[in-house]
Amino acid sequence: MAQRAGAQRHRNAADGLDVGDVAPEDVGRMRAEMFEVISRYRHSQADAPRGAVPVSLQVQAFPVPGTVDLDAEVGGI
Repeated sequence: MAQRAGAQRHRNAADGLDVGDVAPEDVGRMRAEMFEVISRYRHSQADAPRGAVPVSLQVQAFPVPGTVDLDAEVGGI
């Protein structure tokens, strides 16, 4: 059972989120809002809730490969 629960956690952690079409000027605001939410869950080791474990969270914003000419001289993300 523990192995199955671990596998389920792994699948959930690997889920991605495709936001869709976002204007380059909105990416910075969206990033700031996401980090504001994430900051509410950051604790020092001394202040962490009982049972807390270290977690790594990765947030990336980039054009979907193949949808933008990255060599073009255009403002981007």
